[in-house]
Amino acid sequence: KRRDGAMVTLLTGVVMVLVVCHTPKTFINLYESYHMLCYGKMSAEPLWSKIVIKLSHLLLSISSAVNILIYSAKDFKFRAILGGFVRRLSFVNWFGKEDSEDINDDLMVTMGRNCSVS
Repeated sequence: KRRDGAMVTLLTGVVMVLVVCHTPKTFINLYESYHMLCYGKMSAEPLWSKIVIKLSHLLLSISSAVNILIYSAKDFKFRAILGGFVRRLSFVNWFGKEDSEDINDDLMVTMGRNCSVS
């Protein structure tokens, strides 16, 4: 039940970030669609529209960045897998080759499973 509660909190956070960050883009799309249907092609975008589009792009980037932070903060298994993945990447980058057996063993111990990662 504790894990279920944590997952509910995690998914609620992800959905809230998604809704908040995608709302400006939705309004701009609705405005542009309404304008096209009623008046035809837009000759020039209003200043407020340009500002909201820039804000929307920023919020969409923030949404992507915040989701991984939410998962990392709330889900132990996600943190363990992400940590193993980062260690694997850093080992490959620093030494130019991969010692996959050691990294896979560390990852499996962290995850607490008897399976292999390829």
